[in-house]
Amino acid sequence: MEFRIQRKIYHIERIELLEATRDVEPDPIERRHFYVVILHGRVYPVRQPIALVTGLRRSDISTDEAYRVAERLGFETAMLSRPRRDPPEPSPPDDFPRNLLVILDSRDGFEVASCPTLEGCTAIAETRREAYRRLRMDVYRRLEVMHRNGQELPRSTEFEILTIY
Repeated sequence: MEFRIQRKIYHIERIELLEATRDVEPDPIERRHFYVVILHGRVYPVRQPIALVTGLRRSDISTDEAYRVAERLGFETAMLSRPRRDPPEPSPPDDFPRNLLVILDSRDGFEVASCPTLEGCTAIAETRREAYRRLRMDVYRRLEVMHRNGQELPRSTEFEILTIY
């Protein structure tokens, strides 16, 4: 795919990003990193893999450019938010689903919560509780937009736990 980064055109394919990061450990996520991309099950600051593929210095790549590249190539991306007080949750309309499947996972010292029913709906945080809270707010906002636009809302999810052994 073709991308414009710092007014120059780069041809970057998904496989190139995967190969460039295969043996590279992610830089530690610091408070200044708010956008991340997940590659090989590891959480990278979003500019790190793009810099590896293009040969540019990370400081020469804007976060927006790197985030756009990662998303267009189909990688899981997320935004880490600064701690803040959330407004009280409004009451949902009656047709909102009450239960959606949420998958919780730990990756590179971070907790990842995702809702496969809503594509790309992922939250990453330092604690499981915070990841779950962020995901819940994201799910609610997405459902609210879908409801407002007259889109069909997903149905509540039912599940069972399968015991293997």
